Amino acid sequence: MSRWRLKDAQKKLPELLEKADREGPQTITAAPGRSYTLLPNARTSRKTKSKTPSLVETFLNMPKVPGFKIPKRDPKDTGRELPTFE
Repeated sequence: MSRWRLKDAQKKLPELLEKADREGPQTITAAPGRSYTLLPNARTSRKTKSKTPSLVETFLNMPKVPGFKIPKRDPKDTGRELPTFE
């Protein structure tokens, strides 16, 4: 997390916003004892920082086990009865 003085943050606002999107939260110090944190937009951050594969990608890229097959569903299996509450 980077720290910015208020005057610098005002002068370099576009740079500050870009850095927040790339690197995460930025702290702006207005006066001794008064700090503010600029949080990046969650949607933008996810797009630029998303280096972690999605769950689907993880499953698709898992090592294959030779001879393993997912059993077929028995058409006679209708599940279980759930109680009804009236």
